[in-house]
Amino acid sequence: MTTTTSVDPVGRDCLSVTIQADWAHFRRIDTTTDKQTYRVIPRTTVAGLLAAVVGAPRDSYYEAFGPEVSAVAVVPETGLRTMAVPQLTLPTKESDLTTVPNVGGEVVKPGVTAEARQRRGFEYLCDPAYTIHLVAADDWLDRLADRLDAREPTTPAEAHDPAISPVYTLSLGKSECLADVTDCVRSTVAATDADRADSIVPESALVPAPGAAFEMERTPAYMTTADGRRRTTGFVSYGFDPDGGQVPADPDASACHHARTRRHDAGGRRLGDPVVRRGDATRHWEVHASVPEVARGERAAESGGVPRRRGCGSDSVCSLAS
Repeated sequence: MTTTTSVDPVGRDCLSVTIQADWAHFRRIDTTTDKQTYRVIPRTTVAGLLAAVVGAPRDSYYEAFGPEVSAVAVVPETGLRTMAVPQLTLPTKESDLTTVPNVGGEVVKPGVTAEARQRRGFEYLCDPAYTIHLVAADDWLDRLADRLDAREPTTPAEAHDPAISPVYTLSLGKSECLADVTDCVRSTVAATDADRADSIVPESALVPAPGAAFEMERTPAYMTTADGRRRTTGFVSYGFDPDGGQVPADPDASACHHARTRRHDAGGRRLGDPVVRRGDATRHWEVHASVPEVARGERAAESGGVPRRRGCGSDSVCSLAS
């Protein structure tokens, strides 16, 4: 069934985490022989990724990311480009496995390795990057912020040198797709009347418009555990722009503006008070801190890198409905 959050995110604290990798693979559950990937990181993978940051045990975090207590928005920060990579695979049925002296665990039988190898196509995302906006219980946001150093940077050097220390190694899907957290900001969600969203938009909030192209996906969204196994309890269908553009959305149904409101110095002291102004181009309320801040586009440039399209360092319109 299709499930979306019942949480009202307006006025709630929100943690925004940008994560990127060279490769990603989120296997579509409707594929078998050829391993195709979802273009957007599924919500269940988001939950597992953030649980890995704080070291939560397996199967212990499903309720914390349930539809009654959490809301998530995912913003693709790059164009979603894929590449087919052929790989040799082996069967792993119980009858194909054996134990070997002095070797821990089970291995595939030599005869199976020689005769049953098959070449299969795996579809990988190339150079993906996503910003994940999370509204959840304060204790979860506190634990994540502590691990990801969600203080506002006050200098370009701080913007490029966050104290990021996840408990477990992070990856985007398959374990070999190692990932890095490049930005983390804690702020507050505010309502907006914008009719386009930077994030993916749930199907119920999509508004087809002339000249607006988007694609659709349906992915697992919520999980539980039963009889020692994971079980999907809800799915979400959403639209997204594979080129990283905005998606037309019903502002009354989904779009929430996410703005940076908290700024701290190196000692953790809050600097200044928020100043509200009207955004001319985007037609939504923007909240900014009344202190000098690092220019968004200059962050990567000053470190010799290539500026991101958006990321946590800039305001974005997000659909916190999933």
